[in-house]
Amino acid sequence: MTEETNPQVTDRSPHSKKFLMPAFAVGALFLIISLVIAVIPFGESKSRFIPWSLLSVGLVLLGVTFYRYVRRKDSRDGIIFYSHSQYLYFWPVWLVNFLFADLTILFPERVSVAFRGETVETLFCTIPHVGMIYVAILCTVIIFTSVNIRGVWALLLVALIVLTALAGVLLGFWSPILEKLGNLELIMNRDFYVSAGVLLFIPWFLVVFFFDMRRYIQYMPTQIKMIHEIGEGEIAFDTMGITMEKKRDNFFQHFLLGLGSGDLEVNTTGATREVIRIPNVLRVDHVLDRVHEIRERRGRAGM
Repeated sequence: MTEETNPQVTDRSPHSKKFLMPAFAVGALFLIISLVIAVIPFGESKSRFIPWSLLSVGLVLLGVTFYRYVRRKDSRDGIIFYSHSQYLYFWPVWLVNFLFADLTILFPERVSVAFRGETVETLFCTIPHVGMIYVAILCTVIIFTSVNIRGVWALLLVALIVLTALAGVLLGFWSPILEKLGNLELIMNRDFYVSAGVLLFIPWFLVVFFFDMRRYIQYMPTQIKMIHEIGEGEIAFDTMGITMEKKRDNFFQHFLLGLGSGDLEVNTTGATREVIRIPNVLRVDHVLDRVHEIRERRGRAGM
């Protein structure tokens, strides 16, 4: 007779341990540098400013450290992974807002504007076509996170957009097009970039590092525990006969914006078979490798 054991499988890989402390240290360093810059007078006017891009990246690194720590702590008996919302992919929008806000400080043009009977001084960036670049990035992210184009078609569409943009810059046909549209030029001041960035960043940070972590799937040697939607109760399935399949990737969304994310499809067995779709799982290939490893260990333990 063979004795069946319940192997303890953890997700505490050496790579995960090595990642936590450097990410925390770099994030804390970025925050300290941001605070130091914020209290030092800058430029001829001796004004103070917050380096929003550095501050936001520092906060994200601290959030990633918290995310990885909680994931490792909750993966004592297997692996836990989270289903994220589409808002996960909007990080380029708030990041470009903060970048352009900081570039406006480095390449400023002070303009006095009459507003409600008073003269107000505001800052604009002197880099050409910054407003058009911002709108292009915003529209691209919205389109590719709303329209689910997978496989080679997504790759071809991204290549077409990039080649068209480069051809327009090299051949100079953007200027005539903008002139036909009435010399269209979009100009945003620094206050716009800062306010838009803050309004986008705060909910993004809360959604990714807090609310999305309430929708999880915990894969253990003998069962799967799952909360599919926030507010629902936890459900469990036996892992025997469960199949997990990665859906074909949306190149722009999963690779460029999600940095290796993907969608999973879980097929259950039993009297009431279900097909459960788990969208936007970070590091989806790593998740599937760990699931395969847990299954192999369970098989060896039962021999």
